[in-house]
Amino acid sequence: PPDLVRDLRRAWSQGDYATSIESEALSRIRTHLADQGRFTPSLRARVETSPRGDVKTLIVEGEAGPPARDRRIVFEGGPGLPRDRLLALVKGKDLLAQAWNDPARLERAVATEYAAAGFLAAEARASPPALEEGVAVMKMAIDQGPSFTRGPLALQGCADVACSEVEAAFGLERGSPYLPAENDA
Repeated sequence: PPDLVRDLRRAWSQGDYATSIESEALSRIRTHLADQGRFTPSLRARVETSPRGDVKTLIVEGEAGPPARDRRIVFEGGPGLPRDRLLALVKGKDLLAQAWNDPARLERAVATEYAAAGFLAAEARASPPALEEGVAVMKMAIDQGPSFTRGPLALQGCADVACSEVEAAFGLERGSPYLPAENDA
């Protein structure tokens, strides 16, 4: 489409891209295709230089993929957080649309949500989108890792007060879940 071509030309001529013009072109084309309900494109981009080295050409090849009625993210594994919380995360940060172009951003957001719940070693990995019964589906595999808990506390400077009383006053109970937000308080 002429608008998309004009947009890409402007981005290239102004250096308006974060990593490479190839990545930027693929991202903008995927966004354009997603707006048309095509969430599973197969695209490649490269820059070719003329034999004399004075002309560079951006070449994008591939297929738009079949149209889909809708798109969704399916979370697999990671039973430590309810699915509703993960879906709210996706909706609240507007990650559904962004996930198709930048799945790493969604992976980081999911891992961060698990870390906030005490699963500090959590990892999330998105699979490439696939069409299932007319719906584009991106599966997010979650390895939450162990739930970190508080171990024995070594308190100093509480000679006049029993350490157990200090622990209780701060709500630092042994074996309780380690929640980073509580430790920031």
